[in-house]
Amino acid sequence: MKPKTQTTIAIVVLILDASMGAIMWPIDHGRAAALLITTACFAFVWGVTKWLHRSSRCNWSESRVRKEIVSAIILAGLILLGSISASMAKEFGMIDAELSKRIVGIIIGIVLIVMGNYMPKKLVALGDTNCSHTKSQSIQRFMGWTFVIAGMLYAGVWIVFDLDQAGFVIMLTFPAAIVLIIIARMLFLRVTGARRHSEPST
Repeated sequence: MKPKTQTTIAIVVLILDASMGAIMWPIDHGRAAALLITTACFAFVWGVTKWLHRSSRCNWSESRVRKEIVSAIILAGLILLGSISASMAKEFGMIDAELSKRIVGIIIGIVLIVMGNYMPKKLVALGDTNCSHTKSQSIQRFMGWTFVIAGMLYAGVWIVFDLDQAGFVIMLTFPAAIVLIIIARMLFLRVTGARRHSEPST
């Protein structure tokens, strides 16, 4: 994503969050104030980081710091926007309390999927573990797939199960994701191993 596009998306998300806080103010002062303060904190952190980075005479628009911070603001802002939208829809009688909880649960599942897709692309150096670059990528792919599958299971739980059962079942999403990854890996190694043995030697 280009820096200008990412910045525009982040600004739009913050404006939407602030607008939702203003709309909700007459209904629930406490929740609206919390949303407005959180949105202001996002904007403040963004501005201060930009100012500190500029003082170092580095190119802010192309910096990794800007990309990470703006990505985090967009993700956090969308989580807030989805949650507050569900709460407002419940307040206006558009949806019931059960559906509101389900929407928030599905949003959390989607966030986990997004995080899982993002992890392998970060390629953070794992210097403390003395891992090679290839090993670091392998670890990050494992973590990424864990979050993606757990997010899919998490969202699915809130869609399929009753609310009194969902609270217990979601605790099993990450262990279930890890088990599925291990099984898939074992099957993959078994299939590729069988193929290698069946290939004629040259």
